[in-house]
Amino acid sequence: ENRVRREHNMRAEQENADRGVVVIEDQGPYEPSTVYSETFSSGAGGWFVSTDENRTWEVNDAAYRAVNRTDRTYRVRRSVPEIDQAVDFEIEATLRRLAGPENSSYGLFWGATDDWDNTPYVVLMNANQRFYVGKTVDRQWESMVPWTSNTAVRADDSNTIRIQKSGTTYRLFINGDKAGEWPFTPAPGRFIGVTVGGGLTVELDAITIRQHPQLTR
Repeated sequence: ENRVRREHNMRAEQENADRGVVVIEDQGPYEPSTVYSETFSSGAGGWFVSTDENRTWEVNDAAYRAVNRTDRTYRVRRSVPEIDQAVDFEIEATLRRLAGPENSSYGLFWGATDDWDNTPYVVLMNANQRFYVGKTVDRQWESMVPWTSNTAVRADDSNTIRIQKSGTTYRLFINGDKAGEWPFTPAPGRFIGVTVGGGLTVELDAITIRQHPQLTR
């Protein structure tokens, strides 16, 4: 019986080879592991909470709400567990603009340190359905993806952004649509946070960081 099975397998392998088919044995599914997750259903979860005449950071209706009453841009951040950047990972966050100027931008940054003048990666959006990916070096912006119009960006509804690190590439998805990509370079820090442009009220509904053995290449 074993001899018959071996002969059958050998014939099948030869037939596949003749057709140019390579059969790869199933190694089992890659299971992602959650590095960090927050839905604000039980409070601020360690995010900064404060209010003054210029701004408010608070949890409201199971969302982290930022109110910027100035014409400046403010950022708030939180330390998260370290991401193993040698393997693939993804960051997913859902944000919503509640009020404010349509051309004022808001978004997510990650990989930051205590140095506010140097922020490795920032994804920004505005209600004019435009988005941007860049970083700050000594307070100067460097673009990975310049300001670009994209109808995937929702003006007056929640926007879910997903950043995937896959091999040597970062990929950005907005509400499920691929919006851009740029070369991966390791980020130095463990802070993630929200950027809120002048006059905006913005909510962060949820954020999750997942480590993947391998994302689709």
